[in-house]
Amino acid sequence: MLELKDWAKESRFARKPWLVLGKGPTFSRRQEFDLDSYNKFSLNHVVREVKVDLAHIVDIDVAESCATSLLKNCQYLLMPRVPNVRHFPGEYLTLADWSKLIPELAQMDLQGRLVTYDFAHLDSDDPWTIVARYFSSEVALGVLGRMGVDKVFTLGIDGGTAYSQSFADLTKETLLANGQPSFDLQFGRLRELAQQLQLELTPLVSSSSSSSQVAPGKALPDTTVCGTRAQTQADYRPLTLSHLAVSVPDKLQMMEQEIRQLRTNFYAVSDDLQATTKELGIITDRLGWARDEIAEYQARVLDLEKSMHTIVQSKTWKLGRVFTKPVEVLTKKSKQ
Repeated sequence: MLELKDWAKESRFARKPWLVLGKGPTFSRRQEFDLDSYNKFSLNHVVREVKVDLAHIVDIDVAESCATSLLKNCQYLLMPRVPNVRHFPGEYLTLADWSKLIPELAQMDLQGRLVTYDFAHLDSDDPWTIVARYFSSEVALGVLGRMGVDKVFTLGIDGGTAYSQSFADLTKETLLANGQPSFDLQFGRLRELAQQLQLELTPLVSSSSSSSQVAPGKALPDTTVCGTRAQTQADYRPLTLSHLAVSVPDKLQMMEQEIRQLRTNFYAVSDDLQATTKELGIITDRLGWARDEIAEYQARVLDLEKSMHTIVQSKTWKLGRVFTKPVEVLTKKSKQ
């Protein structure tokens, strides 16, 4: 498996500008442009619609659903070292693990077409950790900037809350499934990345007016970066294996989410467990003290028994009994 850090330095592409393709409404206007004049970078399901030089996918379930298209339509596939699972961060299975379960990934790996990298939602000190706060369009800029690209165009990287009609079948399944309120969030972050990476970012079509082409150098919409990842562990609802024809990767995804839920439940009762453990420690200490007192009393009783035995066996005791015996007899007779 290729490491992004090494691959980015060694990869060779045609001397053409790069075009990042997303699933937004303006993707439907791709026929208006000569896509062959660009090196193409696709996001998620876009690879099923067009041939690209570099396809990027964050979620393993998307890779599985597009597996056949990945083999035919992309030169390289870029995925996180630990892929997401249905919009949740993965925790247990790495891309290498998934490659053993999805034959198409294994084939791309053997062909030297599978590239991996470290992915994060928060800033990292590692310059080769790719950070995306909201959407995968941020990853595209992060990767291309590290490849030394200085000019990037976009198509289908739009604001709002809709997909292109080409992806209408995914609306209920993946549209804003990460909990974000709108795709508008990405624009402020893209401007920030473009400045950091010193590259020129230009949409081929304005997402605010899809009837007119954007002039080179026109700025992206002035959208304030705000909001956080809304989908949390609390939103999780356990999946079951009741669905028919569940594939092995699907089962593993379900198991991963169930493990995550079990861990959440464990954390929920950990405070009670800690309090109970503390009380148990106190009770154990008290029981130890009681045992010590009992042992002390037992030792005293034994000492008394030994002393009594010594007295009874002594000559003085026996002689005393000889003199006191007649007195006892006389006392009994007088009473009669």
